[in-house]
Amino acid sequence: DKGSQLTHSEWAKLKYDLRKDFGYGFSAGLSISMSPSDTGGQFTHEWDGWANMDFGHTFVSLSSWQEFTGANFLMADGNKLKGGPGAIVDFKQLDNVAIQAHIGNYWNSEKEWVDGEEGEEGYWIQGMTYTYGAKATYDAGDYQVGLGVQGWWPEHEDLLMGGFLFGSTTLADGLTLEAEAAYRTDLEDWRYVPDWNYWYVGEYHTGKAFTAQASYAEDTLNATLLAAYKDPFFLMKSWDDPQTARDHYFMKEWSGVLLALDVEEEVIPYLTLNGSVDVLLGV
Repeated sequence: DKGSQLTHSEWAKLKYDLRKDFGYGFSAGLSISMSPSDTGGQFTHEWDGWANMDFGHTFVSLSSWQEFTGANFLMADGNKLKGGPGAIVDFKQLDNVAIQAHIGNYWNSEKEWVDGEEGEEGYWIQGMTYTYGAKATYDAGDYQVGLGVQGWWPEHEDLLMGGFLFGSTTLADGLTLEAEAAYRTDLEDWRYVPDWNYWYVGEYHTGKAFTAQASYAEDTLNATLLAAYKDPFFLMKSWDDPQTARDHYFMKEWSGVLLALDVEEEVIPYLTLNGSVDVLLGV
């Protein structure tokens, strides 16, 4: 189909999943997939191996690909640690308290520039990067509070990290409030070298961000009002072709305040009206 928007890898894919339950709470598996390369002319393959151990109050998950974030709500997407081999452990010893810990690593294939000592020239490096994180949440029914921390430690670099506080509550029937605050020391400042057509992280910045969102739902009406503030370089969402003002605010190195309103009303069956307004202040 010459008019199709699908890539080669989406036209056809062969995937094989193998899973084995060994009993006593231990299971493991392997997943392999093959598809045509998007550039044509060859096949590409992906694989993932995993093992789970369930000890009742403790659940351990090992995988060749693990992702983790100490954030919650709106900040979760843009604050994920880079994926790679790792482990996630869930602790359920305390009533209404969920604790999750993560440790992992990945090979940093992107070269980073390191300044040399005084009088010495700088140089490019590549190497292994180690990731860690932990998150604790207390759920009391009408409200939920939690905190999270995450970090990564590139070879030849200082420890980079972020901390998050979040909570939600039900204010009235159909009315909920979610809030989150974050502070990070690993905000990436990308630089461009025209002669090499190459992007690299020039330095890391510290910064903070705050979000509060009220959501209301009753019968056929759904509405949300979001207020957010963030420092420069603090990304709240992964890059994905921004279309609206809030997309640019979340995905770019902008700073300032965002007010965003969404309203959805089902007028009659099969007819729904949607409206959105984004207001940027001091951005």
